[in-house]
Amino acid sequence: MALPVGHGLQFESEAGSIYQLTVLDVKGGTVNYPGNLSGNSLSFMNVDLASPATGSTSAMWVAVTASSGAASGNTNLVFTIGDHVSGSSVISVSRS
Repeated sequence: MALPVGHGLQFESEAGSIYQLTVLDVKGGTVNYPGNLSGNSLSFMNVDLASPATGSTSAMWVAVTASSGAASGNTNLVFTIGDHVSGSSVISVSRS
């Protein structure tokens, strides 16, 4: 997955210094997968998307923070699974 360029976002490590992808399974439980950070991208191996049937959707997330200079507005992450590319839910960046 990749961060949008020019929005001042960065991946946030969890569980110490580990970047992770969390996948919600069909029973409401979660499974965490450690990731490798390279620039503005995180990669994960052997992820089970917990999709019960063809055409179903999966819920997953990673931790992202906005720098103090982040641009306000809406953006999204880009997920790539094999040759399929999909945008995440909208991320709204605002100043508090």
